[in-house]
Amino acid sequence: MARRVTAAAVRVRRQAHAYKTKITKTMSWYDIPTCKDTGLPVEYLMLRGIFMPGGVSAEQVAYYVDLLKKVRETPIGRVSSKRGRSTRRP
Repeated sequence: MARRVTAAAVRVRRQAHAYKTKITKTMSWYDIPTCKDTGLPVEYLMLRGIFMPGGVSAEQVAYYVDLLKKVRETPIGRVSSKRGRSTRRP
C-alpha cells in the first residue's frame, strides 16, 4: 500500500531540517534549549505591534492606522487577525 504524504508533513520535515542546520561551527537552533527545557516557567506572547518615533504628527499616525485597517480587510489580513486576535484596535 502506498503511503500518502501531505503538504503539511512536507512542511514539518523542512522546518525540522532548517532548525538542525548549523548556525555556528557546532550548534543549530535545534541544539539551543528552550526556557521550559531549562526549568524556567516562562510563557511568551508574540508582540505584534507597530512603533513610531516620538514627535510624529497626528496625520502620520492616521496614515498608518488607515493603512493597517485596509490590510486587515484583505483576505490574508482577516485570516491573520483571527489567528492572532488583538484585544486592542485603533
